[in-house]
Amino acid sequence: MKRIFVGLMALTLAACATTPKDAAQTLYATEGALTAAVQIATVYAQLPTCAKGAPVVCSDPATVTRIDAAAAAAQAAVLAAQTVITSGSASAAAQSAAVAAAVSAVATLTSLTSAVKT
Repeated sequence: MKRIFVGLMALTLAACATTPKDAAQTLYATEGALTAAVQIATVYAQLPTCAKGAPVVCSDPATVTRIDAAAAAAQAAVLAAQTVITSGSASAAAQSAAVAAAVSAVATLTSLTSAVKT
C-alpha cells in the first residue's frame, strides 16, 4: 500500500517539475498534491488506533484530528481559489493571493501526512 502512495507522490512531484505559468496551473498542481495528501491521510486514519498492545503501525486519534482539520482547511482554500480563478472578474493579484492561500494550506496538510507512518 505504501508503494502505491510513494508512486502517487512521485507522479505528483513529476507533474510539479514543470513550473506553472499562471495561477490556474499552480492551482491545478496544488489540487494534485491535495489529492495525494488526502489519500495518505485516509490510509493513516484507517489504521488501528494506537494503544497499549497495538500494532507498531497505528494511528493516533489526536493526529487524525489535526490531519482532518488541515484537510478541511486545504479543501476549502482550494475551492475558494477555484472560485476566484473561474470567476473571470478577479484581478491577477486576487488570483495569486487565493492560490497562495491554497498552496499554503495544502503544504500544511502535506507536512502532517508526511510525518505519519502508513
